[in-house]
Amino acid sequence: MRAKSGQYDFSHEVKEAMAGCLACKACSTQCPVKIDVPLFRAKFLAFYYSRYLRPISDYVVANIELTLPLMAKQPRWFNFMLRQGWIQTLGHKVIGLTDFPQLYISSLQQQLAGHAALSLSLPQLESLPEETRSQFVFVVQDPFTTRVSHRHIKFQKWLKSNG
Repeated sequence: MRAKSGQYDFSHEVKEAMAGCLACKACSTQCPVKIDVPLFRAKFLAFYYSRYLRPISDYVVANIELTLPLMAKQPRWFNFMLRQGWIQTLGHKVIGLTDFPQLYISSLQQQLAGHAALSLSLPQLESLPEETRSQFVFVVQDPFTTRVSHRHIKFQKWLKSNG
């Protein structure tokens, strides 16, 4: 691909070379000139995607927080649809997702029914003495863990049983 100036555009090769980067910053400590590769990678990808289209999977993942609450209104129907072979094949070929997660039928509030955490508000927590607050463990949830993964409920039960 030629740039406007007639120079070859190496953007695709650079993107391919950076695809294996985990952004762990381990290379920054090894680099004699201390180049922050994850920062460089982020800036490069911003530049790259200002010139080229993003894959559709980026848009699907980016919008999961918006779509999950809507899907959670009819979890049985969405789970049924997402289990269909043709949907899985289409999802794999078009989006690149190999396995769609199933939505929980019961809500997080239903799973935690009767737990003291549901009855405490932020002002109430802030008014507790420091000694009491230091005994709390807060697990911040996002739309994905609220709708798809309830592992934090198991974690909460484990914490309670193990002091």
